[in-house]
This record gives sequence, structure tokens and C-alpha cells, in this order.
Amino acid sequence: MMTAFEATGNKRYLERAKRIAESVMFRLIPQSGSLIWEHYHEDWTIDWTYNYGNTKDEIRPYGFIFDHSIEWSKLLLLMERLEPSHWRVPMAKSLFQSALHLGVDRINGGIYYSMAPNGCIIDSDKYYWVMAEAIGASALFSVYDDSNLYVYHHFFAYSWTYFVDQQRGGWYQLLNKTNHRYSNIKSPPPKTDYHPITNCLIALTSLYP
Repeated sequence: MMTAFEATGNKRYLERAKRIAESVMFRLIPQSGSLIWEHYHEDWTIDWTYNYGNTKDEIRPYGFIFDHSIEWSKLLLLMERLEPSHWRVPMAKSLFQSALHLGVDRINGGIYYSMAPNGCIIDSDKYYWVMAEAIGASALFSVYDDSNLYVYHHFFAYSWTYFVDQQRGGWYQLLNKTNHRYSNIKSPPPKTDYHPITNCLIALTSLYP
């Protein structure tokens, strides 16, 4: 909706984007605490058991997916560029900080994939698209607070070291907890290179406007 607004100038798309963001931030997040839960009933109350234990479902993974809160923090900051508000930046910071506080692997680096409602990490693998989104979000946050440049450089260095094929290009898909690759598969469907390319552009336009 934000892209449609930027492409057409039609305010109705921006209004739709704002309604979606407000619904997620003020209807959904209050039900689950500081992060966004994945699944809901038809009345938009949380479904805590849907796809229980299946963290590898590409579209409907179980658990708190840390990166979806990181992505939403990024979307709020992108919306703030289009129309300033009093609440989006504080909400984005809260989401981003909660996801990093609970999801960062402080021993091996990177961000875990998912957490159970009781706060236990249930999928300690590291995904390329998660790190790409963390790079984009931290670059955006650096516009508001220079200290986030450290976070940006940290995530970039981690990704460059473990995810990026520095000889042939591309990002490896998946690492285990100790940053060892499961395979040489890179940027697979359905996500392909969407996340690295998008967040590269976001970083460039944030740090070098």
C-alpha cells in the first residue's frame, strides 16, 4: 500500500496502509505482549495452537518469529517517512528492541528464528532473510539514533562472514545455531533475493540519502 501510494500519489493507499498498521499495533500486539504472534482466529483473537511445533512452514510457522516484529518496526519507520506521527517511531523502537533482546544469539551471533509463548527458543537456526531485514531496520533506526550504527555494522559483519558467498555472490539460506551451513542452497524460492536486495536499498537510502 505504501509503494502504491508512492507510485500513484493516491492518498487512499496511504490511508489503507495506516489502517493496517494501526490494526496490527493496537489490536493484535496488545494480546501477545511485546512481539507479534503469527496466528489468529476469524475474530482476530490469538490462536496459540495453530500449526503447533511446525517452525519450518514457509508461510505459517509456529511461534513468535522474531523477524516479523523486526520487519514491522521497519515498515513503521518507512511509513513515518511518508507521514510523520507521534506514535510510530516509539512503537517501532519497542518492537525492534524486544525482538533483539529476546532473539539475538549472544554466544554465536545472529538472530534465532522462533520462540514459544513461554519464552523458550524453539528454533535456533539462522535464516538469511532474517539477517537481511535486521540490516535494513538497523540502518533506518540509525537515522533517529547514531548508536544504532553499531547494530547495523554488527549485523552486516555477521552476515558477510557467514551468509554471503563472497566468491560467487548470493546469500546462503540457512545456518544452524553455531553458524554452520546445512547446504550450499542460496536465496531459494519463494523468497529468492527479495530480502537482501530490498534491505540493501533501504540501507543505502537511509545512510546515504
